[in-house]
Amino acid sequence: MANPTPEIKHTYAEAKPPLSEFARFAAEGLYGEESTYRYVKANGPEAARQLLRFLTDLPGTVGCTSIEQFLMGYASREDEPEGARLKDWENLLAKAFTLAKIEDLEGEFAGDGTRAFAEQMFPLLRDIAVIASPPLVAWGKPTRARQATG
Repeated sequence: MANPTPEIKHTYAEAKPPLSEFARFAAEGLYGEESTYRYVKANGPEAARQLLRFLTDLPGTVGCTSIEQFLMGYASREDEPEGARLKDWENLLAKAFTLAKIEDLEGEFAGDGTRAFAEQMFPLLRDIAVIASPPLVAWGKPTRARQATG
């Protein structure tokens, strides 16, 4: 996969902390840094709940009435390959929902719960951005690079 850093920055540009910090960690690859894991331990469950709200609210932020309209431009669940994109989105939403239900990282995962949570959350943020960024551009939320050039 190509480096998704521009898509991550674009997709989560308006996210508030702690979700914005998690997106930064995902974009910059801050794995293994002790300060990253302290932040994940303290804020992981709230960031996951913010991500779930972010995903469910995303279509409305650009004036769409459904996720189908947001992802494909119209409401159809059957068209391919767009239908596959919708299934991918639903799978990502299910993963976000699973993480959002966690209250205690250490109690939820065997071993190092903080690290296990981060190993699920950071790739999830990247995968969401890869799917969400192109429709955001299509619905009029330009990337920073495009904003800078006019």
